[in-house]
Amino acid sequence: MLLDSGADLSLIPYSLGETVGIELDIENRSEVHGIGEGSVPYILSQLKLKIGKVEISARVEWALQKFSIEFREFENRIVLDTH
Repeated sequence: MLLDSGADLSLIPYSLGETVGIELDIENRSEVHGIGEGSVPYILSQLKLKIGKVEISARVEWALQKFSIEFREFENRIVLDTH
């Protein structure tokens, strides 16, 4: 899993949420689009996370399918591919 602190969204696999027992409303889904082609469905949730003694509230986006990202810098495009 990779979290990008400069990203608008950091997508975490939905299967990870299921594994740790997080209940998500699959009907409340959205899609994120790249610049150009493709989209990835996700569910937005608000979680309280505890790391050591520190507890924070975090916005988490759960990706509903696997995807790849291709940066086509010379075309000024980002392509999301869901195979």
